[in-house]
Amino acid sequence: MQDECEARLKTLGLTLPDAPPPAANYVPFVVSGGQLFIAGQVSRSADGGGYKGKLGADFSFWGGSSRTTQIGTQNTAIAYQVEAKFHPKWSEHFAYSVSALSEGDTNLANRRGIPVQLWYDQPATDRFTFSVGIGPYLAYDGIDDRRWEVVGIGSLRVTFRLFSRYEAGVMYTRVASFYNRDQDIVMIGLLGHF
Repeated sequence: MQDECEARLKTLGLTLPDAPPPAANYVPFVVSGGQLFIAGQVSRSADGGGYKGKLGADFSFWGGSSRTTQIGTQNTAIAYQVEAKFHPKWSEHFAYSVSALSEGDTNLANRRGIPVQLWYDQPATDRFTFSVGIGPYLAYDGIDDRRWEVVGIGSLRVTFRLFSRYEAGVMYTRVASFYNRDQDIVMIGLLGHF
């Protein structure tokens, strides 16, 4: 079995480095019941340095104000959103996100729910990125005893990279309710890349 594994690694052009010596008083591995248990081992590159992983996701927190786009007595409401945005390896510009959004109570609409959006991200410079996102939004409107329903959501976003892993941004979002209670939301946010 060992010879088969080594032959397969050789045909793939792979070499396994020797395990480093234990950094403390422990056994680096134990075989028990046909299983191998490894302790104290982390991934290392050929030069001995460690690998840094990347989750491939951005987590962001947004806050701002919203207004219902209908004539009538209404308030400007406080809106907030928590978002996880994922960047697939097969595309440099496309991403998808899942969020928790509260649009706030404007007296005409009081929606909250889960939007899912497909994004197109276009870097303008090494620090600025323009993005457009669109998708369905499973929302509950607390006005007039409405139930859960699917509405549409579209967003325009501009972000500025502050540091290697953090960005600040401005986002405009339009919720298309299909029942005369559309919402305009403007928010600022902080994004972290993990």
